[in-house]
Amino acid sequence: MGLGVRDVHWRARVANRKIFRRTQKKHDIIHAETKWFSHHDSVPLAGTCANFVPGGTVDFGHVRYILPTETFPEIRLRFTPAKGVIYGSNKFEPEDTESGKQILTHKSQRVYDADKGNWYHFRNEKPEHETVPPSLFAITPPAPSWLYNNRAISRGYFDDACDGFVDVALVVGGRRLVASARICAAPPAVVPDSLFVRSLADDLEQVINGPGVAVDEPLEVTRARRGHRAARLRNGPLHECRGDERQQLQGPLRAHPRLDAGGGGRRYRARHQARDDAGGR
Repeated sequence: MGLGVRDVHWRARVANRKIFRRTQKKHDIIHAETKWFSHHDSVPLAGTCANFVPGGTVDFGHVRYILPTETFPEIRLRFTPAKGVIYGSNKFEPEDTESGKQILTHKSQRVYDADKGNWYHFRNEKPEHETVPPSLFAITPPAPSWLYNNRAISRGYFDDACDGFVDVALVVGGRRLVASARICAAPPAVVPDSLFVRSLADDLEQVINGPGVAVDEPLEVTRARRGHRAARLRNGPLHECRGDERQQLQGPLRAHPRLDAGGGGRRYRARHQARDDAGGR
């Protein structure tokens, strides 16, 4: 078509919406967007937010249009995720220090303006409407949150995970063609010798096929992919031991029904409620 490498133009758009998911305030969306480019230098993804302090940004990593060579002639764009840094508020409490030193050691990490937004000391007033309980974000004591009706007060932390789109454009015969692809960066696996209940492959499959399971997928395959992973992540010795042994492992008795009631809001069975009220005996 008479076109060259420099005729391909790229753009990246990513965001971290974790704070927004809790507060439902649009000014809490952290986003980064590059300009269209066709050069081969690294282009940083600097996340900005309306509720940040002046000049505050979150490093989401960078993208780079790889220069084709004879050995690798393909047209490629590389997304390099961020380093896994924790960010937070420009205010902090005594519990946010270790040995008298602020946990967020660098000023560049204290980017959220507590006077603009309410993520610092945010209270989830309607925990029953949460699809993911507040035990997943750092909270102020008393903790854990599931012992206190899943109500919690945020300490204002967040990470540099992000997801979004890469757009590529090409003008052919006077017509501009544009295509998009998804990119994402998530926290590292916290159970390196096992698998998450839901994998990245599951997410990509849902993006392509929707929320349903493929009609031609055998039931045993579905069970193996979903149920077996969940079983591998369970703390079997803790959940299955007798009451007196559990007392030594975790203190108050917490059988499966109580875990279901505290974490998922399911109805608590009276038989186990009576046993817990009696001290697990």
